[in-house]
Amino acid sequence: MIATPPSRLLCSTRNDDDINDRLSLLENRVKVLEDNQAAAAAGAAAAGAAKPKGLYGYMQTYGLPFVFWYGLLYVGGGIAWFLIFEYDYVSYDYVHNKLSSLGLEKYIRDIDPTLGKLGIAIAVNEISEVIRLPFALATIAPLVKWVKRIRRV
Repeated sequence: MIATPPSRLLCSTRNDDDINDRLSLLENRVKVLEDNQAAAAAGAAAAGAAKPKGLYGYMQTYGLPFVFWYGLLYVGGGIAWFLIFEYDYVSYDYVHNKLSSLGLEKYIRDIDPTLGKLGIAIAVNEISEVIRLPFALATIAPLVKWVKRIRRV
């Protein structure tokens, strides 16, 4: 049992054909919007499924931020190692004696101490690559999320 629609009660000049036409237009518009929404959802799902997995997909997602983050870790690590040797947190003499005991005395005896510290810092920075790359890969995703959250605020 359907009562008279409110539009019929308020406006008696419209006929049933006009209301049916408007209803048909609204139904068509709703169908078009639902189709567009379904197509957009399918496109988003296809785009998500099309991404390669593994390191290549990871680089596609975090490429430029990863390059900046890794570069910062690399340069920062080199500077940190140099300062560790420069301010004698690790004695250059200790490292010099260890290298001499390995038979490298003829190569390192004439090296300026500052350049020697720089050379050792570069070598240790390269050795620390084993730790730096996994650390950069593990921390880039949370770092990007954190930066996006801060930029939103």
